[in-house]
Amino acid sequence: MNSEYLYFRQEKDRTCCLKEDGSFVFLEGKPVRILNEMCLACGSTLQGRTDAVRILLGIRQKPPVLISERTAEIWFGTTGMNSEDCEWLSWQKILHIAKNGSISTVTFMNGISISVSADVRTLRLQAERCRQILQIILKNT
Repeated sequence: MNSEYLYFRQEKDRTCCLKEDGSFVFLEGKPVRILNEMCLACGSTLQGRTDAVRILLGIRQKPPVLISERTAEIWFGTTGMNSEDCEWLSWQKILHIAKNGSISTVTFMNGISISVSADVRTLRLQAERCRQILQIILKNT
């Protein structure tokens, strides 16, 4: 399920998902429910994954979600994970993050670009956290 998605955002009580082919699908529930299902499929829970990342990185806010150590799949949010405004991005599929006026543009490896309401500095910090957690995980394996 998870490998075909690039981006999630909440729309009412469902999640809008951008797929790698550029199409959008809607899944029932909020993005955190989808992320928890992705974590469960890899042997952990969303809570366990976020707790571990918080401890390993020494952070309290906006921890990335390491879905799988085996595939290095990591997602990050643009705000607090329970915020209805939080947009979720698949880190390993991002090619470039750029400032575009008051919003940011994220370009994925497959050439698809989307506008994200978060500040470019926030997105780059989140991407850096993903890189750091991957380094820690690889170092310990």
